[in-house]
Amino acid sequence: MPLAAGKQSVVAVEEREPRRRTVTILDARGEELGLYVEGGGLPPEIEKKLGEAIAVRRQMGAVEAEIAGLRERLADASARSAEVRDSLRAIEKVKGADDLRRQLLARLAKTTALSDELARGVGEKAEALAAARARVEEALRDVSLDEPTP
Repeated sequence: MPLAAGKQSVVAVEEREPRRRTVTILDARGEELGLYVEGGGLPPEIEKKLGEAIAVRRQMGAVEAEIAGLRERLADASARSAEVRDSLRAIEKVKGADDLRRQLLARLAKTTALSDELARGVGEKAEALAAARARVEEALRDVSLDEPTP
């Protein structure tokens, strides 16, 4: 854009400042590594290995989110089970509460079965997460990035 005397002009100045940042691919922010790799001018073989590791890390993020959801549901089911147990203790010596007791026992059986199912799901997802972590480590085993000399 040409500048003219006596006229108002707008100039956008883009500043760049080199920064050093350490990103561990297996930590919670490991998915950010893809932002640094894209257009980073890396050798093709290293870019390929990092791309594979980043793809697996994204999958790990999805599994971690699933585990968090399952754990939350498990905590809710455990809380419901505790409430039902408290209710059972409260009516323990009440005569004529047999129908309510049967209902509470049935509810306790359902919440216990749900808790067991959710706990198995957490275990399965944790195994999948460990396998993915091993795949990331394998993909990065021989990757070495040296800092360029100025």
